[in-house]
Amino acid sequence: MTATSAMNTAISAMYHEGFFIRWPRALKISKLWLLFLQKYSQAVSIVYRRGLNRFAIIPKLHMLHHGALKLLRESQRAQEDGTTWTINPLSESVQMQEDWIGRPSRLSRRVAPRRVHFRVCQRSLISVMQFLKKADKDQRGLFAATRRAVV
Repeated sequence: MTATSAMNTAISAMYHEGFFIRWPRALKISKLWLLFLQKYSQAVSIVYRRGLNRFAIIPKLHMLHHGALKLLRESQRAQEDGTTWTINPLSESVQMQEDWIGRPSRLSRRVAPRRVHFRVCQRSLISVMQFLKKADKDQRGLFAATRRAVV
């Protein structure tokens, strides 16, 4: 398996889950994640020895390593303790949806110019509240075994 496909599979699996992941699945995800880091390190080493400049954009490998090890440890702990769930690492991520940039822009075109900042903040909070209420009904993390597996 290549580094790219290992990481793509791991990330896809984490996005497919809810807040919690069953420990056997979390163990597989963490091993794929660590495989990516191992293969990436090998590729960097080869390129470095050849004196080439091929990795101009460096991912946050240290942070990725911490995430993979934390998921691995949590899945091993859950297995030993007899518990079922681990916490999805994406629950601690601070990424932003790509379409978020356009949302305040669209909201700002629908309010009066005199109170644009206040109204955009209000409408953004209302929008977030609606999405959170919708997410309350999301059962992915609770019934993970009933769905088709990605990993």
